Amino acid sequence: MYDVVIGVDPGNSGGITIIENGGKISVFQMPIKTVKKVKKLKKEYDLQSIVALLKPFSGKNVLFVLERVATRPGEGNSSGFNFGVGYGELQGIAVALGFHLELVSPPVWKKDFSQLATLLFQKLKGQAKDLQDSLKSLKEKAPKQKYKTEVKQLKTEIAKLFREQKEEAKKAARELAASLQPSLASSFKLCKDDGKAESLLIAIFGKAHF
Repeated sequence: MYDVVIGVDPGNSGGITIIENGGKISVFQMPIKTVKKVKKLKKEYDLQSIVALLKPFSGKNVLFVLERVATRPGEGNSSGFNFGVGYGELQGIAVALGFHLELVSPPVWKKDFSQLATLLFQKLKGQAKDLQDSLKSLKEKAPKQKYKTEVKQLKTEIAKLFREQKEEAKKAARELAASLQPSLASSFKLCKDDGKAESLLIAIFGKAHF
């Protein structure tokens, strides 16, 4: 049995939840800082703040449950690379602090929460599948150049569908987190609080399964 379970929803709008033995639960917005890179302001993890938040638990028997991520529809190469770098940094911090690291994909942890599982799969089995089938069919036709516009439009529609589905799931996560921990409901009332809500649910999943 672990002394502490830490659930992490990665990303700039992510969150960190810490569940300690005795029932104490603390929820935090992912520490983020703005830096200037190539004349542009960009957000990235505030690693020092993350370490300061987690270091007090170093030396204890800690389970660190991090959501497994993959390339997201419509995501550019640069943003995908930056996200991957930050994701690796989170894993590095966990290992350096001596935590037991577990990676859990969204479909796996969301199956424990029926409301989220329904939202996760219902459109993928319907409208998204139809769009992806149409895209595959177009790509197999020749000449490819003739269907370039249609392919682009379908890719845009698929990306839009995934974004809409993600927003629905985020809202459901906030509502579910608030219902499971009423004393922390104020932490999940804003749209930007979805990362904190998901980190709580990930921590609850980790505590139940590991």
